[in-house]
Amino acid sequence: MKQPLLNLFSSFFFLSCLVISGRALGVEETLDLEAEISPPPRAGVFQSQKFSLMGRVDLTSEFTNPSPATSPQGEGKNSFKNNHFYIFLKVKVSEKTTFLGEIAQQSFFSVDYEPTAKLKIQLGKILVPFGDTRRFHHYYGGIQGYGMKGVMFPNLWAEPGFNINWHLPIGELDTYVVQSVSALDATKDPDLSSGGSTATQAEGVRWALPMGKKITGIMSAYFGEYYYGRNLLMGGLDIYSDYGALDLSLFKHTRWALGLATAGIRNSPTGSDFEKRGDYLEFATPVLSPGELRIRYGTYVNDTRVVTNKNIHNWNLGYAFSVDVIRFLIEKQWNFEAVDEYNNDVLRVMASVDF
Repeated sequence: MKQPLLNLFSSFFFLSCLVISGRALGVEETLDLEAEISPPPRAGVFQSQKFSLMGRVDLTSEFTNPSPATSPQGEGKNSFKNNHFYIFLKVKVSEKTTFLGEIAQQSFFSVDYEPTAKLKIQLGKILVPFGDTRRFHHYYGGIQGYGMKGVMFPNLWAEPGFNINWHLPIGELDTYVVQSVSALDATKDPDLSSGGSTATQAEGVRWALPMGKKITGIMSAYFGEYYYGRNLLMGGLDIYSDYGALDLSLFKHTRWALGLATAGIRNSPTGSDFEKRGDYLEFATPVLSPGELRIRYGTYVNDTRVVTNKNIHNWNLGYAFSVDVIRFLIEKQWNFEAVDEYNNDVLRVMASVDF
C-alpha cells in the first residue's frame, strides 16, 4: 500500500524544470494562522485601539467518484459545502494581556499574557502546539481530512489547557498541558482524530529551530493517558522552507514541506502495543503565475498490527490563485486504501474571502 516518498522526487523533478520567475499569489486551502492573528491593515478589517475583528467564509464544490460504500448504484456525488465560517476577535485587554478567539463556532480561544518580549503564557482552549501549526490543519497522511474529520488528528486540534512559549537564542520552545486524547471506554483504543476528553491531561513540548536561510525544523513530543493507566506517547518531526531557501536555480522559486508523526499506544485493551503513523511531502511553485501550483503526497497507518482500509495513501494536485480579494483553489485528490480499495477520489473547487 505505502509507496516510497522518494517516488515523489522524480515526479517533481520534471515539474521543477518548468519553474519560471514570479511571485505566487495563490493560497492553501486552509487558513494561515499567523497571518490571521496579526494581519496587515486591509480593507474590511474592523480595528480600533482595543478590538480587531476578522474572518473567513467559503463556498466549496466537491465531486466524489462513486463508491460501493456510498453509492451502490454507481453514481458520483456532487455537492456544495461551506467548510469555513470563522469570526476572529482580538482584544487588547492591557499592554501585556490579549484575548484571541474564534467566536462563531468557538473552535479555539485563549488569553495571552506576555510579561516580557521573550515569554508568553496562553490559557483557554488553545491550539495544541504539535507539529507545523502555521495552518489550522495537520497534513500527516497527506490531507487534512475527509470532509471535516481529520485523518490522524482532529480537523482543528484545540483543547482546554495552557501553554508557555519561550523565545530562546536557539529557537522557540512551547511547553504545554492540555486535555489528553482519549478512548471512549475501557474496551477501546483511542481515536486520535476525535480529540480530548475531561478524563485525563497530557504534557507536551515543541521546539521550532531555524535551520538556515528560510528553513525551519520542528520537533514535537506529547505524553498523556488515553485511559487511566494506559499511556499515549507521540512524536513529530516537521521541516519547511519558504521561497528562496535554496539558491540553486532549479529550486529558487520552490517551497517545500515534509513531516512525520507517530503515536505509540501502550497497554491496548485490544491486544499488544501498536503505533499510528502519518507522513507527508509537499512542493509548491509559481510555475503557472500568478497562482501557485502544489503537489502533495502522504500516507497514514492506523494500526501497525493489522492492514485495513483505514491505512491510506494519497496524491493531491492543486492550483490556487486570487481574483481581487476572492481566493480560489482547484484541487484533485486521489485516495487509495490498503485493502478493499474503492473509488473515492475528489475534485474540489473552493472560493474563499478573508475580511
